[in-house]
Amino acid sequence: MTGLIKWLIKTVPGVSYSEDKLIDWFDAEKNFFDILHDIFELKKHKPCPMVTRDAFREEPP
Repeated sequence: MTGLIKWLIKTVPGVSYSEDKLIDWFDAEKNFFDILHDIFELKKHKPCPMVTRDAFREEPP
């Protein structure tokens, strides 16, 4: 993986690598999937408080 990153930085103009940005991205992704998990857990209850279609239309906070 390190070789690929070095090759991309050297070969592709404008490409950079930041460990901090990668960590932030993984944190945001985990938060997103935690929210999706909560939505699907709520959908198990009857009557369902929110349909999935509406969950994906909501703007993130």
